[in-house]
Amino acid sequence: MSTAALDMSKAFDKVNHYASFLKLMKRRVPVCLIKLLPDWYGKVYACVKWGVFLSKLVHLVTGVRQGGVLSPVLFTIYVNEISASAPAYLTIVPFCHGIGPPVVRAPPRGHMLHFPIA
Repeated sequence: MSTAALDMSKAFDKVNHYASFLKLMKRRVPVCLIKLLPDWYGKVYACVKWGVFLSKLVHLVTGVRQGGVLSPVLFTIYVNEISASAPAYLTIVPFCHGIGPPVVRAPPRGHMLHFPIA
């Protein structure tokens, strides 16, 4: 068995919104919830503050909201296919810098993270 460490440090910022919405549709999440998300994620802007100065607003078109209640769920659904599509001989170990060393523990083969969405 081989192990691959997958650095997820910047991954929260790289989540494609529309790919996430498609993955939610595949999981049969209620359409009324999915319809809310493009509106919610379409209104995300950021700026840089330096001293008393603020930069122009930049529209963020990828990533999940920092501190959002749904963000961990959306992120997990988005990246779940990475480990699910790995060959049988490869164990994927996701980790983030600053959170601690990766825990190398092989999940049962075919194990996927599931979040029940009612």
